[in-house]
Amino acid sequence: MPVVAPNTVRRILRDAGLWSAPPVAPPAAPPRRRTAEEPGQTVNVDLCFVPATHTVASKLPAVSGSSGRLVIEAPLDAAVPPTYPGRLFEEAALSYEEAMHAYVAASRQTAA
Repeated sequence: MPVVAPNTVRRILRDAGLWSAPPVAPPAAPPRRRTAEEPGQTVNVDLCFVPATHTVASKLPAVSGSSGRLVIEAPLDAAVPPTYPGRLFEEAALSYEEAMHAYVAASRQTAA
């Protein structure tokens, strides 16, 4: 039996008036925008949200027995507070701009 390709079937059905093309979706509406009535009436603002505190779940120590002996990870020193880039905003001596620049730099180092 010969095999008929789907495109051939579609062409035959279209020629016979039994195939209708799917409806074309209308173009997406452009995004709504508003402009100021006069120049100089708008301000662009970039926001950076930094959590005030970090809740740390108690971490279970890693355990391994693959070497033939039991190895348990040493617990972290509870006296050493955790560090993260957002703690820079706790320093009252830094201006907002200085803290933001330091936060961006520290975030890049953490991500690297």
